[in-house]
Amino acid sequence: MIEKWRPDTGRIKQEIFVCQEQRGTRFVMARLGVNGCQKDYVCFEFLPRHHNVIRYRKGQAMIMDRFSTVCAWTMFNSENEWKYDILIAKNPVSIKCPIAGKFRFKQSGDILFETRIRGGVTQFPRPNVYCKANISDFSVCDSDQKILNIDADYCLSVDQFGLPVDIYSQPDYQMQCIAYWKENLKSYLITYDSLDAYSRYRCWVYQRSDLNAILMSMSVGAFCHIRQDVRSGHAIEGAQVALEMIEYERERKLLYYLTFAFVLPYITLT
Repeated sequence: MIEKWRPDTGRIKQEIFVCQEQRGTRFVMARLGVNGCQKDYVCFEFLPRHHNVIRYRKGQAMIMDRFSTVCAWTMFNSENEWKYDILIAKNPVSIKCPIAGKFRFKQSGDILFETRIRGGVTQFPRPNVYCKANISDFSVCDSDQKILNIDADYCLSVDQFGLPVDIYSQPDYQMQCIAYWKENLKSYLITYDSLDAYSRYRCWVYQRSDLNAILMSMSVGAFCHIRQDVRSGHAIEGAQVALEMIEYERERKLLYYLTFAFVLPYITLT
């Protein structure tokens, strides 16, 4: 296993780990240093792969290679609050999202979702469309339920036929669901956006707060901070925006279709 990182100053550095012994989910690995042939031994605990993510935690480095010493449970983080780190696949495969439907949301935090054009340029000029109602829209409505669509200023108006007025606009953000799991009584979701200039991977914490309401929080980068919860929206908690979402799909159906029921009287002959 090769670990590479790019420090703020200096060259790219790397460490090489060689497997020595395994017992269950714990592995003793010999670590080769970055500046010479010195080596020490580190214990890794890997949980089984889940979708595109492998969760793990790393113990303290030791000079001896005895499994009972290097992989003792006391060698891992012994703080009151801790969580597993994650390894994400370089080329992830999208999976079915744990959330589906259409939601209107209110957002708060340091970096909010904004109206933008994905890719920077439209393929053709777009006409001006008058909208009577605009909302912030969060939807997972594709046939496979694998794509998150987020539109900060979504046009909700329809024409006389019940069809959307704005047929040219596209979502501001599109993210693929690549993994989700539950840990420390929190539900986590990892998304992938190839057009995100800061971090293609994002960690979400989500929770259903009511029958038609969901709370979500998106991380600043690709990691899941231990202090991040569904209401986190600030960098001190490892998050950048928090969403309060309410389902409105049923409202749109009532807006699109008007159904009338007629009851015809009948007479029973005896």
